[in-house]
Amino acid sequence: MRFLHFLLALSILLLPACATETTTNDGTVLNLLASSNSVKVGETFILILQVEGVSGLTAFETHLSFDPALLEVVSIQPGGFLQPDFLVQETFDNAAGTIDYAAAQMDRPPAQGSGALLQVTLRARASGTALIRFRETPAAPDGVILADADGYAIQAALGDVKINISP
Repeated sequence: MRFLHFLLALSILLLPACATETTTNDGTVLNLLASSNSVKVGETFILILQVEGVSGLTAFETHLSFDPALLEVVSIQPGGFLQPDFLVQETFDNAAGTIDYAAAQMDRPPAQGSGALLQVTLRARASGTALIRFRETPAAPDGVILADADGYAIQAALGDVKINISP
């Protein structure tokens, strides 16, 4: 049964990459928000993947990048806007400076409105200006996929974030 849930969630996340039809949600925006845009070396802060104005969301996939010389991931957790029944991917690589996360909500009504999709705790490693951005992958050319219950992509504008790190 668990394998069937995996296949269903995987198909929900992969269909948008192959589908030619998309759901139009004028005004849907995905932002990367930091609990503080200015931190000191050694301090931690929270990065939130925030969706605004979405309708019919049941699954999402995101790929983020950061400068591993300046930042390191401490932990990743769901943001609470979606109630994931299945986590397809929940990984980070501090050497490469990447975060990969995918989740599907299968046993609940689609999410509507605005909220946090993902919460990442990061630690500042060195001084400088760190850019955290969406990272292109073969399955997600924009670095993110939002999907509705039919497996179609929901279009969204994307925003990156800069963190100023002082000694």
